[in-house]
Amino acid sequence: YDLRIAHIILGEFSSFKDVMTMIWNEEVIQKPPEVTMKEIQVQSLLDNRVDSLSDGKQESLLDSFHTFERLYKSLLSQYLDPAVDISLLVRKTTAVAENLKPITCTTFGTKAKAVIPEILAGIFTVFTVLKSGESYCRLEESPNEEEVD
Repeated sequence: YDLRIAHIILGEFSSFKDVMTMIWNEEVIQKPPEVTMKEIQVQSLLDNRVDSLSDGKQESLLDSFHTFERLYKSLLSQYLDPAVDISLLVRKTTAVAENLKPITCTTFGTKAKAVIPEILAGIFTVFTVLKSGESYCRLEESPNEEEVD
């Protein structure tokens, strides 16, 4: 019964939703990306064969992930400041995505793959700031972990 009440409280109060989003954002990246790469299975559209990612593709994806992570942390540190206009990041991210148009399966190549980490970092930053920005700021401003409002 107590667990059910705790779930209701966490689910219905917006400040808890912000904290839950922050926790989710942090926990998602706790699993080493190398482990995730080894677990990815690819399926051929031609013969339905299922394989693991090749070492080259794993390395390429890891490079993209590290680029994303670096950009995300940098953007987050810039845009968590309430005085900074988040719409500027929205416009920048949209412009990067717009530069890929038109895109098809045959044109989705190296150029497109190179900017995906930048687009995702922008999207994740906007989502994090809009959903949890105030909570991040409160945690950073709190001198003691136990004194979060």
